Amino acid sequence: MNLGCDIVLDCVSIYKDGLASPGTVEAVNQHLKKCHECRKYYKMYDSINDIKTKRQRACTSSSDEKFAELSRALKIRRNIFAALLIAFSLVTAISVIFGIITGKKKAEQLKKGA
Repeated sequence: MNLGCDIVLDCVSIYKDGLASPGTVEAVNQHLKKCHECRKYYKMYDSINDIKTKRQRACTSSSDEKFAELSRALKIRRNIFAALLIAFSLVTAISVIFGIITGKKKAEQLKKGA
């Protein structure tokens, strides 16, 4: 099958991605061997596609790292908040117990004094 340049240029993306049928692959291969301009376009497409793929991987990995870092920071904040809440609760409970004990002692002293 003899394909024209416009058809080959339309098929480059599916050819590169491995989605073309065996017949299309063979026809594009034959055309790329003969046509310098289409071969040049294919190499340019290939290099741009590789750059996009590398960039997507870099963005994905940096996003994953940022998410993991944010997750760690939130866990630390949550643990600090929990520790402060527990400490505040303990201080409050001790103050209430101390107030009750001292209140009973004062009440007993008032009864003895009266």
